[in-house]
Amino acid sequence: LPIYEDYINAVRLSKTYKIRIKHSPWHAHAFKPQEICQVLSMHFVVGPPTLCSIKLGMLSPGPLGFVVGHSFSLRYHDMPDVPDFLIPYGHFKKAVKRKWSPGDRFKSMIDESWWSGTLVTREPWNANVSQSLWQCYSVRWDTGEDQERLSPWDMEVLTDDEGERLAAADAFASSFDSGGGVQTRRQSALASTSTASELEPDSPPGGGGDDDDYDGESEAWGSEGIEEATARILRGLEMVESLPIAHPFLDAVNLDDYPDYHVVVPYPIDIKTIKERLENSFYRRVKSLLWDVKHLHKNALAYNEEDSEIVHWGEILTR
Repeated sequence: LPIYEDYINAVRLSKTYKIRIKHSPWHAHAFKPQEICQVLSMHFVVGPPTLCSIKLGMLSPGPLGFVVGHSFSLRYHDMPDVPDFLIPYGHFKKAVKRKWSPGDRFKSMIDESWWSGTLVTREPWNANVSQSLWQCYSVRWDTGEDQERLSPWDMEVLTDDEGERLAAADAFASSFDSGGGVQTRRQSALASTSTASELEPDSPPGGGGDDDDYDGESEAWGSEGIEEATARILRGLEMVESLPIAHPFLDAVNLDDYPDYHVVVPYPIDIKTIKERLENSFYRRVKSLLWDVKHLHKNALAYNEEDSEIVHWGEILTR
């Protein structure tokens, strides 16, 4: 959990909200450098800042697959300059299998833009935790900036063609005094080379089978697979949108009309957002989709009177 400790330190330094260190999970349990966990529950706490409270169960291999052991809870919110400390299992598994060597070329997504560079060396971020993969690679950016450290899950293989595209994007951006087009150009430079593997819907298995043979997509979306399931659900949502009772849930709540909505509802959601997430392969599991759908009714109930019409409509929509 060294990355979560970075988050804790950033919160304390900025005094964003009060944290009781003695209640931190590492005070009650000894963790390995990397732990495979399963999300047991999750909810949001109204801020500021609005926090995501997540309960994780640590997974360990058993005779029939993974079993859940010790559990612990974390609270966090998105902060600048604090790397992600929860990595999707499929992405993590793929990342640690890559064999990197000094001189290898890579690309990395940072602040929604692709950046390229060269791997310099590998050494532990902390000599006392030599098995940790956290920021174990020193890299040099093509932009000439100082060397930086990255973790395996931050890096993707960069092909020669992609490198040329990024170089062309940099040259284009440098021709403008403002330099404001760098991110947009970098995004478009690699847009055509990004693959579905970067959105692989794997996640920690709840049991059954060796983890190397685990097929998160088939387990998450059933026999029809993610593409067919998504297409079917989108067709169903188009039909739902035409229903009069769905109209209050189609778009995000207008905060000009309801300025206190974000104070009462920590996780706003609407049908338009759900559709966009489906179209962009946001949901790795059906359970995640259902979680959003159920919040249509939950949010209506939180903000309105229990016997109001909109609460009743939300209940009908999400049954």
